[in-house]
Amino acid sequence: MTKPTHKEISSKIRQAREALAKGEIAIMAPEVIAADALELEYEIDELSDILGTLLDLAEPIDYVGTSPPQQSYADAIWN
Repeated sequence: MTKPTHKEISSKIRQAREALAKGEIAIMAPEVIAADALELEYEIDELSDILGTLLDLAEPIDYVGTSPPQQSYADAIWN
């Protein structure tokens, strides 16, 4: 079986939507987000709305990562 499965990806998207609805998001690399926001000509305070729109459009078929997904070793994710 290929990892992640359609069910696993759907679950991650659902979890992300729920976290966003609860305001449980954190910006891991604010300097990168700020630079991208400037380049894309949007305000940083629009981030939640934009993320919500992207999550509404996301589907498991859009996954382009490796199979199985690579483990993140970023300390901020584990703390």
